[in-house]
Amino acid sequence: MRENVDIHRFWILLASAVVLVLLSSVSMAAEIRVDDDDGTKDYDTIQGAVDAAGDYDTILVYPGTYNENVNVDIPLNITSTDGASVTHVTADVLEYPVFDIESNNVTINGFNISGTTHTYRGSITLDEVEYCNITNNNISNSDNGIFIRLTSKNNNLVDNHVSGNTKGIYLWYTYYNNLTNNVVTRNNNGIYLESSEENELIDNTILDNVDNGIYLKDSYDNNLHNNNVSGNNKGICMYSPKDFPSDNNFSSNTVFNNVNEGIFLQYPLDSTLTDNSVYNNSEGIVLQYPQDSTLTDNTVFNNTGSGITLDDDGDHEVRNENNTLIDNTVLNNNKGIDILYVDNTTLIGNTVLDNNNGIWIDKCYYNNLTGNNVSNNTDKGIYLFSSHHNNLVGNNVLENCVFGIYQNIGGLHLTSSNYNFIEYNNISYNGDNGIYMDGYNTGCGNNNLSGNILSNNGWYGISLKGTAHYIYNNTISNNGNGGIYLTGEGNYIYNNYFNNDIRNAYISGAPGTQLNTTNNTGPNIIGGPYIGGNFWATPDGTGFSQVNTDSDGDGFCDSPNSSYELSNGNIDYLPLAGDSTEPSVVPIAPLGKEVVTGELLELNVSVKDDSDIFSVVVNVSSVNDTVDTAFLTNVNGYWVNNSITLDVNPHGEYNLSINATDEFGNSNTSMNLSVIGESTSAGDGNEDDGGSPVYHPQPLFDVPTANPLLLVGVLGIVVMFFVRRRE
Repeated sequence: MRENVDIHRFWILLASAVVLVLLSSVSMAAEIRVDDDDGTKDYDTIQGAVDAAGDYDTILVYPGTYNENVNVDIPLNITSTDGASVTHVTADVLEYPVFDIESNNVTINGFNISGTTHTYRGSITLDEVEYCNITNNNISNSDNGIFIRLTSKNNNLVDNHVSGNTKGIYLWYTYYNNLTNNVVTRNNNGIYLESSEENELIDNTILDNVDNGIYLKDSYDNNLHNNNVSGNNKGICMYSPKDFPSDNNFSSNTVFNNVNEGIFLQYPLDSTLTDNSVYNNSEGIVLQYPQDSTLTDNTVFNNTGSGITLDDDGDHEVRNENNTLIDNTVLNNNKGIDILYVDNTTLIGNTVLDNNNGIWIDKCYYNNLTGNNVSNNTDKGIYLFSSHHNNLVGNNVLENCVFGIYQNIGGLHLTSSNYNFIEYNNISYNGDNGIYMDGYNTGCGNNNLSGNILSNNGWYGISLKGTAHYIYNNTISNNGNGGIYLTGEGNYIYNNYFNNDIRNAYISGAPGTQLNTTNNTGPNIIGGPYIGGNFWATPDGTGFSQVNTDSDGDGFCDSPNSSYELSNGNIDYLPLAGDSTEPSVVPIAPLGKEVVTGELLELNVSVKDDSDIFSVVVNVSSVNDTVDTAFLTNVNGYWVNNSITLDVNPHGEYNLSINATDEFGNSNTSMNLSVIGESTSAGDGNEDDGGSPVYHPQPLFDVPTANPLLLVGVLGIVVMFFVRRRE
């Protein structure tokens, strides 16, 4: 029993001793004072205080000028009492750091530090350490202002002002460090990362550095967010070796007024640029040899060169690919988006406005442009130069001064633009041609143009040289000099809707052009049952397809002419015929003879026709004169007008004539209704009773007494009056 008691006491004493040691270690954390010219403080040098300190002591440094090299090899908090403006520490030996930190958990706060000139040392050097805090310091006139090296990690650099150094902040083989809210100015390079990864650079201001604002060399998985980078030679610059997975993320940075590129990334692999604002630089964003990188929601404007550039620099062996540009806004640059030797790029939903040239694609393959708005550019909207197998789908290319989409040969015996698909684009209101293809002598051909709207362009909708182009399902209308200009041979033009004033097609020296395909089941471009040739219209209604009718219902012109010869040997043998059927307008309601009052009627009409309805008009007339003419508006499939005027003085009989016209000019004016006015007061219906006239709708023909909704579904026609009932 005695032995057990002794063992129990032993463990109690041991635990107590451990607690006392821990408590004593905490209580032993001391506060040491340093002043260079006050003998009442503990030390007159910082190094003397460091040498005397224990772990986690605080060293308070009073204002003064300290000329020394301080080696910190234990956890300490070294803080000035009055800040960097009055507390200066300069290097005694220039080849060594002012503060050489060789321990974890060190804080250097509130000093003005300068003087170290060693290439691989800094005025503050962190060497294989972590969890250190460098805050509120002014660091200047050194080779490296702050130097973090050799696997140092998880260190925080916050609220420092770093200026006049070769490299302001230099990270070398480090990771997981945080640089926040620092001002880095007038250095050669502002912030320089070499072989460093997963560092955070957030909310820093980097300006007026001689070379680069932020420079990343062989560094990956770093996050640069919300930095302000301006007035440097290059704003943000990254160099990586080929096939090196950079994986850097650049987001919400503002990069402006830099001499050369705002953002320049070489060999960016898996890099992401999101929500950056890049403006007033020589070049906006440049990706050289890019691969698998994504640019999203960036705003790039007022750069003297290109807004966004993807450039393989003519290195045919590399053929970088799989880059994506989504929802970027690119304004007022020389070239909006410039893609050179880069394949498999996807451009979706970008807005490219007010540049000299909108999107420029040079010697590229397999790029996809979808849903982009390319407008108001002073030269070309989209320009393809010696580029092949590209898809341009669903883009708006509007109001560009010269061309909408332009393809060029790139010179004699050089590859031109072949096997491209240009589909479902709206290419309108451009100053010259909508689509221009130039390449007859060098093999430009095999391009597909389908489903596009080409209207109101200053010259031709399509101006075409080259061979074996397929042009079909396009709407080509109201272009200044005509629909299509063709000089190449062996092209296929069918199932297009032409409606131009001067000429629909001009074919010169283009043998073998096919203006129709074989008769195939439709519908065709105007809704007819079969696909064959083209619909040839003019705005004045005298086009071939408008004056020649379809007598057998197959959708092709046959009376009086069944084929259309545009020029010698160029014949459309199956020209499409327009709809010649009048719209059906059959009133269904009101039923009976309801009593109605008031001067304004609400009219709702449903009109049925195989073609689109162009207009619906109601004409209201009395026995003696026309009372009102009103257009009806299509609202959710119904043609309505809620302010049709009936003259109440005198009252009597009024006729309403409804005219419906379809897109081919067919109209129906046979549906009329009659209304008769009566007084709204309790009199005999004369005007001197002081009341308004009352109207009884009177159909001029027998109306079936079936359910109105059923009849609407069967006939598709409703004529209804909505008025106030007499109380």
